[in-house]
Amino acid sequence: MADGGLREALRESLACQHEAMHRALQLQALNVQLEAEAREKDAEAVSLEASCNTAVRQRRQELLRQEERLEEALQQVLGLEKEALHLAADNKRLTAELEQTCGDCQRLQRFLDQCHQEKKRLARELSQHVAQRRDLALEIDRLACENTALKARLTELQVRQCK
Repeated sequence: MADGGLREALRESLACQHEAMHRALQLQALNVQLEAEAREKDAEAVSLEASCNTAVRQRRQELLRQEERLEEALQQVLGLEKEALHLAADNKRLTAELEQTCGDCQRLQRFLDQCHQEKKRLARELSQHVAQRRDLALEIDRLACENTALKARLTELQVRQCK
């Protein structure tokens, strides 16, 4: 029985060994399959990583281009703001000059109006002087005629007295 027990233990041991070998083969097949899947997943991961790296590079390049465009736009904005300040200063200066010029124009217009009024007054005075001169000339002519007539009468009276 000792032999029988040993044989039985050997059989059980062989069965366990067979079972372990069978299990080892199954595990090895599963391991091969898992290694293949792992290589496939690694390849996918490498491909995905390369794709992501490419996408990241493209995004960085695009970001750099956008940053350059943004910097250019900011420079344009700064230039435009500077130009706007210059234009505002010019506008303020020109507005002040315009106001001064308008004041000068108003003063000149008042002076011109005064000159027109003075011209009208002088024209009236001239017209009055011309009328007075004409009246005086007529009076002188009348007086000259009257003087001539008086001289003639005086001469006639002197002639009559002498006779």
